[in-house]
Amino acid sequence: MKNGEWIEPSEKERIEEIRALINGLHNPITVNTLTSTSAVTFVAELPKDQEEILHDLDQVIEHFNNDQEQYLHNWRHQMRYV
Repeated sequence: MKNGEWIEPSEKERIEEIRALINGLHNPITVNTLTSTSAVTFVAELPKDQEEILHDLDQVIEHFNNDQEQYLHNWRHQMRYV
């Protein structure tokens, strides 16, 4: 955010953000991303599932390509309600 202007993150950046959130959580909590706006969906009980979810997210990020970016971008912008 520069000069008060917000730039929408890419779909890959959104996944990287949820990965950073999961990585930074150290208290017992259930994370549920089963919403209509989530590019990745899972339910995880932390800290029990933390390593597995981080590994899965790393795989998604590593193999994420431009076709997926475009598909998710279009999908998100065609939504009329969430």
